[in-house]
Amino acid sequence: MKKASKGKPVQAKNLARLKDADSPNSIISSFFSKSPVYPLANSSSAKKNDLLDRFAGGSKSFFKMFIIFSAIFLLLGFIVFFLSPSFFPRPSWSWSVAEGPLAKNAYLNISPGDTLTYSLGSGGGNQLIYIGAFSSPTCPGVLLVDLNAKQSAGAQVDPSYYSVCLGPDGTERSSNGTRIGSNLSFSNLSWPYFQAWMLALDDHFVWPVNATLTIMPFNITQVTSYRYWVSNHSVYMGRDAYEVRVHTQTLSSASSVPQLSADVVSAELPVDLWVDGQSRFLLYGKFANSTLTLVDAPFFGTAEGGVPPSPVSRSS
Repeated sequence: MKKASKGKPVQAKNLARLKDADSPNSIISSFFSKSPVYPLANSSSAKKNDLLDRFAGGSKSFFKMFIIFSAIFLLLGFIVFFLSPSFFPRPSWSWSVAEGPLAKNAYLNISPGDTLTYSLGSGGGNQLIYIGAFSSPTCPGVLLVDLNAKQSAGAQVDPSYYSVCLGPDGTERSSNGTRIGSNLSFSNLSWPYFQAWMLALDDHFVWPVNATLTIMPFNITQVTSYRYWVSNHSVYMGRDAYEVRVHTQTLSSASSVPQLSADVVSAELPVDLWVDGQSRFLLYGKFANSTLTLVDAPFFGTAEGGVPPSPVSRSS
């Protein structure tokens, strides 16, 4: 009984202490006192401060290691930058064209001072494109210039990206008269307005061409096969015109790159062209997402900027 009577005051005293500890005043006083009411909270605070001290020391150590590794990577980067050409050759490309037999029956029929006006139609509306013919001391033939591209390019752009020097056979010529490019396209341009193969058109014209692009040292190749043929004769704006259909198929492969080793074949939609029988310049072109129409030229008398009628229906 005595032990029980002694235990009651102790239990009551502890309950009173806990009630006081729950009061705001007790919490505030315990925060500033040397012997807090909650010893466990004081222990966790000490552990937290110890962890913060360790974290601060660890962060300083991590920062030092970060600086060291960054310096090492920068040094390796400079070494790779200056030595990479000797270990990893820079990529290079080559372009070749294998043409089928081509018998030309006309010469280039445009003179310096002539201007051709084309209307390019697309989803965004129509745009006029002007192609001018000039004489130049650096061109032994006739210099054709895309006047729109020249105006927007500026003086710093190489003129070969908007102009081409053509010889009598329609192929591109250098300043000394040497033939460059091919009958398919020019060295820096692939114009639809005129290409040298147009000088060989007749009723039985069929022309296969393979163009190969090779990128080294990865041995990536892309072979594009073209097939041109005259499908019909038609009258366009009162002029005799050859209707030419073009089929294109592309084969790509990369034998030295395992991820790209499989051959990829893609075929484009056919292109229909109407080529003037006399000048051999494009009269009308129907492409996948656009059309190109000659609206003014010295060899026919349409008003500049006028829209000619659509060509006659095509017979297959």
